[in-house]
Amino acid sequence: MTQQLFYYTKDIDVEKLEEAVCAEFSIERKNLREQCRKYDYAKARQMVWKILRDEGYKYVTLGRMYKRDHGAIISGVKSISNAIEVNRVIGGKYQKVRSLFR
Repeated sequence: MTQQLFYYTKDIDVEKLEEAVCAEFSIERKNLREQCRKYDYAKARQMVWKILRDEGYKYVTLGRMYKRDHGAIISGVKSISNAIEVNRVIGGKYQKVRSLFR
């Protein structure tokens, strides 16, 4: 029996999502999957993870996609969720990108 790695509530184009988030943060998409810990890169990456998680992707799947441990994905989703609530700029960017993929 094989384990289902992800389930979807809606089809979402991951590449287009990454491009939209990168445009909001003014960064290049190729840098999104790197190990860079600079604020904008980290928050952009976390925002992608949160949106994909909201769409039904499992933490393990996101970890495999981004070559991270699933614990890093859990931590990143928590971090961006807190930032969205506290930081108006991040919250605005999230709402703008999220509206494109509803």
